[in-house]
Amino acid sequence: MKKIKNEKGQGLLEYVILVALVGMVCVSSSKLLGKKINAKIKDIKEHIDSSIPVEVGELAGNG
Repeated sequence: MKKIKNEKGQGLLEYVILVALVGMVCVSSSKLLGKKINAKIKDIKEHIDSSIPVEVGELAGNG
């Protein structure tokens, strides 16, 4: 059996496949975590909005 003279192409292809798989994992996990983080920030904002009383005059700058 003959040896392949140029094995650099095979190593490069394996590296490209590995980088593509890592990229796909990063994108999918960031989408999933992004939704959870966004929901948590929304909950915090709603809690802050409901616990801090604001008068109408303060909003208009007349306070």
